[in-house]
Amino acid sequence: MNSPKHLFNLFYIFICITWVPIQRYYLQVDGAGRTILALSLLAVLFNIGEIQKRRHIFRSPAFICWNLLVLFSMINSFLKGFISEWGTLAFYQVNYIVPYVTLVTLIVELDINKKRCLRVLLWALMTFVFIGFIHMAGDTGERMEAEELGNALPLNAVCALLVSAFLYTQYRMKNFIFFTIVAILFLLIIASGTRKALGASVIILIGTILSKNSRLTFSSILQTTFWGLLIYYGIVYVLEHTLIGLRIVESVELTDVVFTDNKPLNDLLLTILGDRATMYWQGWFIWLQHPITGIGVMNFMIVSGIPFRLHTEYMVQLCENGLIGFILLVSVYYFLFKSIRRRKSMAMNTKIMILFTLFSLLFLNLTAWTYSAMFGMIFYGILYAEIYSQKNNR
Repeated sequence: MNSPKHLFNLFYIFICITWVPIQRYYLQVDGAGRTILALSLLAVLFNIGEIQKRRHIFRSPAFICWNLLVLFSMINSFLKGFISEWGTLAFYQVNYIVPYVTLVTLIVELDINKKRCLRVLLWALMTFVFIGFIHMAGDTGERMEAEELGNALPLNAVCALLVSAFLYTQYRMKNFIFFTIVAILFLLIIASGTRKALGASVIILIGTILSKNSRLTFSSILQTTFWGLLIYYGIVYVLEHTLIGLRIVESVELTDVVFTDNKPLNDLLLTILGDRATMYWQGWFIWLQHPITGIGVMNFMIVSGIPFRLHTEYMVQLCENGLIGFILLVSVYYFLFKSIRRRKSMAMNTKIMILFTLFSLLFLNLTAWTYSAMFGMIFYGILYAEIYSQKNNR
């Protein structure tokens, strides 16, 4: 299946994932992303026939809800208004068009040849990670960051770990290669100090161990116990001896954040959500004033006065897209869980990896937006392709 069309699809996926670090650090041209837009239009033309062949995926209840969510969010943004440095086209391109086309293209290629597509994904993600790594520098708190990439670097590292886990559990990636990748990615995530990336990576690693030892034998029990203890003591060490551990224990960066006069409530919110709690708190009261359709995507900064985007997918949909957006998002996850439960013929190790992929995405949603992020499209692409692929559900 190495036709020019499929080679283009793989090239398009690779470019979409690596475009930001390459453009910001090396090319420094086409800041508006017209090249990516042109490639996206070509990808749409090339894949119309492939989409028709995969009606079982693209007409699934979960994907229909996703389509409705994207369509509603686009219309809602147009009606509510938005601020974009590059104009209307760039706003829709970055937040909707390119992520959606990437998602569809990824689903197509995963369904055609999953192993090949996963390998391309891994190369693209490791390229992103490598570029980010060589540009990392410590800030005043000794947290290592690639300034131009921000949290996108550790979140793409989580995706690289996820893709490696699928190759390891389903296509027998060599132990040495897998464990080397895991070590590199975990060191980078710990150095970056990104708590959500560390938590999601631990979830994926637990899923990998359970998937690899899905058959209940004496050997699998011993291996699961060994790796479980290793993860446990590894977490304890990270919490006690690293900056990211200190951030997790302290729970909050903004120590002067106060929501109410109820100190126990403040402490509980900060413990669960860290400094993102203020976004939940203010987002909740903004939603109460605009309950049905919200205030429009990316308008939280304008309404709240907080100079940051909403770093929580749940509140993005509730506050910025109202009950309509939030219900559609919850419906996506409901149908994904329901479909996983109904796939009786799916191999157990595959089902375990899919479940833990979904768990890690739900965890990331607590403190990150995913509806337009490229790492989010990788998660969703793998979930849709794995759950609804006829190859997995004979």
